[in-house]
Amino acid sequence: MEGQSGYRRGVHERHPFYRLPKPLIALATLALSVLALVPVAAAVRWPWLWLAFPLIISWGWFASTPLLRALGVYRYYSPFLCAMWPSKRRLDIHLGTSFDHAFALRPSDAGRTAQAKVLAGALDGLIAIADDVDRGHLDPDVRVEGSSWFFSPSTARRLGFRIEQPHLVGRLIPWLIVLDIAAMYSFTRGRLAWPPRLSVRRAATTAGELLAHRDQLTLMRDRLRRHSA
Repeated sequence: MEGQSGYRRGVHERHPFYRLPKPLIALATLALSVLALVPVAAAVRWPWLWLAFPLIISWGWFASTPLLRALGVYRYYSPFLCAMWPSKRRLDIHLGTSFDHAFALRPSDAGRTAQAKVLAGALDGLIAIADDVDRGHLDPDVRVEGSSWFFSPSTARRLGFRIEQPHLVGRLIPWLIVLDIAAMYSFTRGRLAWPPRLSVRRAATTAGELLAHRDQLTLMRDRLRRHSA
């Protein structure tokens, strides 16, 4: 829809990678897409390389991000919040990929600053979803759900989410990209760290509930921005 696509253009303007000239973005997207397949092709030729399966998956996840965004597999609501395979009935949200974190965070942000920026960015995305409902671009009954490995259950509840047991795919995906999640989590802690809630439950709500909690989301986002300034 026009409102959503317009907002996503605004998101891209804030994402350092998408501020590059369009021909350079296209060239980089193509190059990264090819490079994402190199380890897979090598493992097909030399099967012992499958021992490095977690690294292969992590690199593919990182390098394919621009292509998946271009294909509509990812819909970004902020540089730190995207929905995977968005539909009219469901938004499966994620805190971006390691590609997004690498471009949107500076090395000097490691630790509390990075944590505040990621959380504020995630809240920006939730507010954008609420705004889409308010504008009539999104049905209030659309289910919004995602892994709560970054948010504590108590924080998730304050934001209007319910804590549920994950479905099979929800259990599997975090372990497929475990190195990405561990790297992103470690960066926000400023040290090597393991996410304490990786085998987590799902946090679920509706787009309408996010609109009802918009003021709380905004207050929390603004507080975090002051900490990351």
